[in-house]
Amino acid sequence: MATANTEERAGFFGRMKDWFTGTPEDLDEPENSMPPKSAPTAGMGSSVRPDYRYIVTLRTQVNNLTDAAQVANGMKVGEQQIVNLENTPDSEKRDVINFLAGVNYAMEGTMEPITNNVILFVPATAHLQPVPPTEKSSSVNN
Repeated sequence: MATANTEERAGFFGRMKDWFTGTPEDLDEPENSMPPKSAPTAGMGSSVRPDYRYIVTLRTQVNNLTDAAQVANGMKVGEQQIVNLENTPDSEKRDVINFLAGVNYAMEGTMEPITNNVILFVPATAHLQPVPPTEKSSSVNN
């Protein structure tokens, strides 16, 4: 009688474990098998973007404290926030600035006003170094 050659197939949980942890064959590949970050990707000839260490979020419509809470949540996860308060009613503007300044202080971050209505909030993990304005040169001095 001929014996059938049967392979044991992994069950559902075994396949899921392999999906998340990799299979033993994956461990044999060298670590340098990934293409360099500048290698083109499939389609449209674009290249792979490098990973960035931080995120800057531009909030263009902060109209009330509910919107300010979203800014605070971004600050809590370490994202830099550029907040535009142009459209914020004057009655809410002071409360929003005070709330975000308090969150920023608690997170040991930095707050830098860019204009009267635009403020940059930087977490403690990033360094903000404002540069003084340069002197204007005239054509007479050149």
